[in-house]
Amino acid sequence: MHVELVRTVTPDGLRLDGALTPTRSVSEGSQPSAAILLHGVASNFYTSSTFEPLIAKLQELGLAVLSVNTRGHDTVYSASVGNVRRRFGAAYELVDDCRCYVAAGIEFLKGHGHHRVLLIGHSLGAVKAVYAQAHEKFSEVAALIAVSGPRLSYSAFMNSADSSSPFWESIHTAQEMVNAG
Repeated sequence: MHVELVRTVTPDGLRLDGALTPTRSVSEGSQPSAAILLHGVASNFYTSSTFEPLIAKLQELGLAVLSVNTRGHDTVYSASVGNVRRRFGAAYELVDDCRCYVAAGIEFLKGHGHHRVLLIGHSLGAVKAVYAQAHEKFSEVAALIAVSGPRLSYSAFMNSADSSSPFWESIHTAQEMVNAG
């Protein structure tokens, strides 16, 4: 499979590496001509066993595919934003940050002639895809697919019969810390 190694740059200046798998043509109209793939927690664009077979299928459908790192790629890494060196990775990521790297991916694809995008996220990437689109309402996103998104529901956890779960342990610890000031 032929890919081009690429870089996207977030609005705040963080460089995120990725790969663009080209397609033969750019479609017109309301159909997407490219897909953005968002990997899961602590993963990266080049080791996703979930996305690897999907890329060829998307190409067969005539879509270019941008598989790109998120700020949460790998566990911890250092990068410069402007002149400031910072730590990033799954250990430091905020889900809300996904809005800027989804925007960077869309802008990158627009620069390559792709104005309608299919946004696909796996695992935590599914949460980020839904979150980014819900909050930013990117007009370029023609469709969104969330694959194996984790169930992050406070009310579901609160109503769970398993009071020995890590969730309950965390709630108990947090409450003790609040009570202690």
